[in-house]
Amino acid sequence: MTSASDSEAREFAAAFRRFLEWVNSEEAGARRRNEVVALVAEYLGEDALSRSVVTRVLPPFEHVNLQTALDAWSREPGREVAVHGFSIPPHHPPVTLQQILTGESMPRLRLSAPALADLPNGPGSTLACLELALLLVDDADGRYVVMVSAPSDHSPLLNVEIAGLPVDAAQAVHARLDELRHRLNVYRGHVLDVGLNQMGGVSLEFGQVPQLARGDIVLPEAVLTRVERHALGIAAYREALLGAGQHLKRGLLLYGPREPARPTPCAS
Repeated sequence: MTSASDSEAREFAAAFRRFLEWVNSEEAGARRRNEVVALVAEYLGEDALSRSVVTRVLPPFEHVNLQTALDAWSREPGREVAVHGFSIPPHHPPVTLQQILTGESMPRLRLSAPALADLPNGPGSTLACLELALLLVDDADGRYVVMVSAPSDHSPLLNVEIAGLPVDAAQAVHARLDELRHRLNVYRGHVLDVGLNQMGGVSLEFGQVPQLARGDIVLPEAVLTRVERHALGIAAYREALLGAGQHLKRGLLLYGPREPARPTPCAS
């Protein structure tokens, strides 16, 4: 009875070992077949898994500013950046850069041309912005990967993930991109319409500034003269103000009903 039990245990152990070998071979084959996993693994090497992925989450309306910053950052001397898009199977939730690094439980990701969202970056202009892409970077910090994931139906967030660098170096890259986003902010100096998007987040749109002639403003002449002196007359003291370290920005907020359009006389 004991010998039979020992024989069955050995057979079970051997069968289970063959099962594990099959699973491991299937996972290895899946990694080889997954173009995106293979690309990142080959670019970063085996040491990538020993370093943390550092993620920064941005509000969706910063998408166009992020692209503006990435474009400027990519052009900085001593940095080479190769952009690769990829696709996720329909109805599959978003993937993270950490998942791509490990290659575990991954859908079959295929390399493709980067998907772009054409977003306004001014009242009459747009900028093509990356929606889902890997940036393979080579600069003074070494080789690393930046992944951009734009808001989608599955996730309302704008994610920037960095893999392949020590944590402090990845934080420095995030800080540099934040600095560029702030300095090159496309919304600065424009009138903006603030609203809510379909996912409940804040949306910003460039507003149209109405063109008004002096005669369209219904104000007493004395008040209108003071407005002109405050808004336009400051230019007469430009050099003196700048020399004293003062800024030249001045603004006025006028509100109230606009005079209705006068009817056009009809010839009788």
